[in-house]
Amino acid sequence: GPGSSKSIYYTMMTEIMLDLILLSFLFLEQVQGSELCVPKYKPGRYLINLTIPGEETSSVRPLLLNIPSAERFEKSSDNGLRNGGLIGYHGWHSNPWYFDVLSNATNMTEDYHMILALPFGTGKKESFYCCPAGISPQQCSDGTYLDASLGACGWKVSEKPSIEFRHIDDIAYTRTIIDLLINDLCVDYKKIFAMGLSDGGSMAARAACDLADVLAGVATFSGQLQISHQDCQPKKPIAMIQFCGTQDGACNVSSYATYDLWLQRNNCSSQFHYTYQSATTACRTATSCTTTLALTEQCLIAGLGDDIPGHNRNAPVVPNTTLILQAPSNIDSVKYAFDRWSFLFPSEQWPHITIF
Repeated sequence: GPGSSKSIYYTMMTEIMLDLILLSFLFLEQVQGSELCVPKYKPGRYLINLTIPGEETSSVRPLLLNIPSAERFEKSSDNGLRNGGLIGYHGWHSNPWYFDVLSNATNMTEDYHMILALPFGTGKKESFYCCPAGISPQQCSDGTYLDASLGACGWKVSEKPSIEFRHIDDIAYTRTIIDLLINDLCVDYKKIFAMGLSDGGSMAARAACDLADVLAGVATFSGQLQISHQDCQPKKPIAMIQFCGTQDGACNVSSYATYDLWLQRNNCSSQFHYTYQSATTACRTATSCTTTLALTEQCLIAGLGDDIPGHNRNAPVVPNTTLILQAPSNIDSVKYAFDRWSFLFPSEQWPHITIF
């Protein structure tokens, strides 16, 4: 009768209202969980200053930022599609612009939807931007200038006392950069990586030990770990790739020991398989680790010195000497590192990747 029809109607309406309320709660939970983020910088290149907590002096440090072009710059964090981030440490006598040109970091981070952060080391002399005396940042930005002076910029790669680095805290500097990437540039906190050349490689190696809680992976080109193995106690497993030339006087004496250290820290077996081989390059990776995120790899490049494998310099490091080009069979270590890192996460978190 009419009464039963009304009863059915009100029951249906009640169920619909309850469904709508439930959907509203689910929507709010999803929005809050996604932590929607609006970047404070637009796509482009920026030279900014950061205040570093914990440093006794020189608490303001510069930073060079490159944000991908607009079509590649994610503006929200839903579905896990935030950009990744890369921190690149330049070598001694060098600067971020030189490292960027040599490593092709800007183009690589553009392709991989990553924001590039290039910090500045600390020197003994007056250059705030690690450029040679008399060279402005504008001139230095073409990426061809090296500082041959004894006061050139470097990194605090260990806690050994030294006059020029006694007040410097490059770990705090890096943490400040990571905070900027996550909070102001909406970078995915799970996809932040670091790499470095020579003295910058030593800094990246130290970062793998001290900043594993906020880094997903590290690649070192030359350089060596300069803190004791006992002091290297990462808070979680981390992807670690070493690139070392057989003619490099720094990494060549410690590469095997460092590889063994990371086998232990990443809980890997001693078994390995080769992942890349050419006439001059051999890369091996641990076969079994406790997690796929603990990629542990060593690449040796025959005849290479203190350089980024696969990347030729525009001019010799020592003026008025002959520029020696690398063997064409040397691995492109930068691209290789990016490719290896891309497998650490599901493909949907790297918008440029197509599964084939």
